[in-house]
Amino acid sequence: MIQTASPSRWKITFRWCSTSIRKEGKAVEFLKNGFADFGLNPIPPTVQGIRIHPLTTLKYVLLLSSTHPIYRRWKESNRFQLNWLLPYTQFIPSSSKIGYYRSWLQLAERGMRTIESPFFHTNSFYIEGSNAVGWIPEPSGRYLEANSGGRLGVIPLPGEKKGEFVPKLFWHERLENDPLHQWVRSKIISHASSMDLSKPLL
Repeated sequence: MIQTASPSRWKITFRWCSTSIRKEGKAVEFLKNGFADFGLNPIPPTVQGIRIHPLTTLKYVLLLSSTHPIYRRWKESNRFQLNWLLPYTQFIPSSSKIGYYRSWLQLAERGMRTIESPFFHTNSFYIEGSNAVGWIPEPSGRYLEANSGGRLGVIPLPGEKKGEFVPKLFWHERLENDPLHQWVRSKIISHASSMDLSKPLL
């Protein structure tokens, strides 16, 4: 899948290749032939001609309404157990099992009602007015919590239950020394290191 972002102030178009490890060959083809400028995946293609830069480690947190019984219980006791979630519905970003531990898959296997949806901000509107919960990268979760007017809360996962991974930015060597590509890469890498979602990328 190729996603295009076009910041109108500079008339620049970026083409992103976001694809699964099962479609590695397609990602390499897109990058090599100029159909995409960047790729992003925790497990990038490891083939000749592909340059890779690891970004900041991301970990998932649980997003839920601040009136949710589990959130109130966690605030009062500072304790949390995954099995508390089983009676509710969870929004999960992916059903993939590749790369890192995902608490939500364990819950789905145990019968928890599950909706697969990678649209974190959209999910938050439903979560805010219900007893559903959502799994979301921590920077996005903290941003939504801070800007919800107290209607959303975040629970960090305990120890071994943390789902965390290192996203990798990658591109084809044909763009290694391209000045514009270098500049954009530096902005992405700098922004990823701070994970401040209140500031624009460019």
